[in-house]
Amino acid sequence: MEGNQIPWEMTLVGQSRIFETRKRQQCYVLRRLAVVLRRLGHVDEAARSQEQPCAGLTAPEARQIEGWVESDG
Repeated sequence: MEGNQIPWEMTLVGQSRIFETRKRQQCYVLRRLAVVLRRLGHVDEAARSQEQPCAGLTAPEARQIEGWVESDG
């Protein structure tokens, strides 16, 4: 699965997001999943997803990703 080992790059309304590591990818996905679940009315599941730690990331890295999730809506 070599293709899964390369960095992700996303562009959202002119803003580029680069996820260099799997840990950053996982953190972003967990935070976005919480947003989607909350919007679907699955509040408890959203809370569980949001509570998952961004393991292996520094506090500034985790805050950056959380900021991206908030700005991505």
